[in-house]
Amino acid sequence: MWSYRELFSCPFTLILGSYEYRDLKGYIVMPILNYRLNLLISRSGEIKVLSNIPQIDWRNSTFKLCSAIATNKLSDLYTIDLVRAYSMFYGGICNFLIYENNILPVTIDFINTEKYYFYLEPHIDVNTPISKGKLEDWIILQTALRSGDFDLLVKACKNLAPSNVSSEECNIRSDCGVLKITRRKFEKSSYLRIIPDNTPLRHIIALENQNSHLKIGDIPCEIIH
Repeated sequence: MWSYRELFSCPFTLILGSYEYRDLKGYIVMPILNYRLNLLISRSGEIKVLSNIPQIDWRNSTFKLCSAIATNKLSDLYTIDLVRAYSMFYGGICNFLIYENNILPVTIDFINTEKYYFYLEPHIDVNTPISKGKLEDWIILQTALRSGDFDLLVKACKNLAPSNVSSEECNIRSDCGVLKITRRKFEKSSYLRIIPDNTPLRHIIALENQNSHLKIGDIPCEIIH
């Protein structure tokens, strides 16, 4: 068993879309519960990485963010990466505004994971733009995701571009592919089933005065493998 002094459990993040408000720009971000990267640091400073994030570019991006958090080097990140990292501290669905080189949270909401199912169809064309909408459209979308009101979700989703809406699905173009928000579970699907993370990033520290060291097998997270 590999002992560790400190653990950072960082979620994979999706940029759902963006908006413009006058001369300002904002982003909507959603961290993912069931795809994570765990950064473990031993007492000697050795680092071990454990992850179940399926695509290597997604995994590398999450590693960069998690490492910046662990080493307190967030200032070295570009704006879009900072937005992702900030979403890890809040959880849920996050609306951030870029103002004078600052990233300001506008709205942070829980997502009703009992009323909605989320599936991700990874993109093929990396040049396809993410969904854009007005600030009020994204706020209504957040409200719908919190309340579980699918009809309200459809109203907001129709005003995003690109997007695709039906009586059963709201499809949004995220930076990693098409996010399908549905009110029914796909029994068989080639898409990735994802679950929004409503809680902040996990950070566990082993107390120095404990007789027993924490081991990899002690990590309270089912995704280690």
